[in-house]
Amino acid sequence: MAVNASGAVNLKTTHGLPYCLPAFCRAWYAKRVASIVKTYTIVLEPDPDVGGFTVLVPALPGCVTEGATLEEALANARDAISLTLEDLIARGEPIPDDAPGVRVAQVSVSLAS
Repeated sequence: MAVNASGAVNLKTTHGLPYCLPAFCRAWYAKRVASIVKTYTIVLEPDPDVGGFTVLVPALPGCVTEGATLEEALANARDAISLTLEDLIARGEPIPDDAPGVRVAQVSVSLAS
């Protein structure tokens, strides 16, 4: 911390946040001070056996959730993505952009009988 000639306090920063704060405080501070909107592609896989959907986020490996309805699956996806990003911020890791070119397609295969 330094005080300039006008008496203003200057804090050294990491990613624009005071580095003297613990990582979890920086994540909290960043969330409230600078709102960043990120958009991610999600894959919704219906579960025909039990109903509902499994949600995958290709840009965030390990970010998986589910929901009994489409609305619940989407809400849970937002929560899971937010928590994953907050964890990355707290650990000082970069926030990834959406996975470019993610596509969902169907393919047919022939099986020999």
